[in-house]
Amino acid sequence: MSEERREHERKNLGGSLQLVGLSGSCGADVLDVSEGGLRVHALDAPGEWGDSVLLRRVGTTEDGVRCHIVRVLPDGVGVQVGLRFDRAEPDGHARLLALLS
Repeated sequence: MSEERREHERKNLGGSLQLVGLSGSCGADVLDVSEGGLRVHALDAPGEWGDSVLLRRVGTTEDGVRCHIVRVLPDGVGVQVGLRFDRAEPDGHARLLALLS
């Protein structure tokens, strides 16, 4: 059994966001966050591995935090989506926390 290697420590965090991707948008509940990205739960993924998505406050059209899908795992009631902050925006972690506050 291999141990998962992570560049950044995950911290549990709650809150809801809207994911906007190529195949539409959906609401998502934040499960945890790290300096490099986050994991959310949604009924369906707004794209596939590698696709870019925008995280926004629910119900707004304001600019958000750009991420890339790095994992989509079905969990029986939806999917868990792993997202990596866009490396062109080095303040993604801080901007995400501001969206959730």
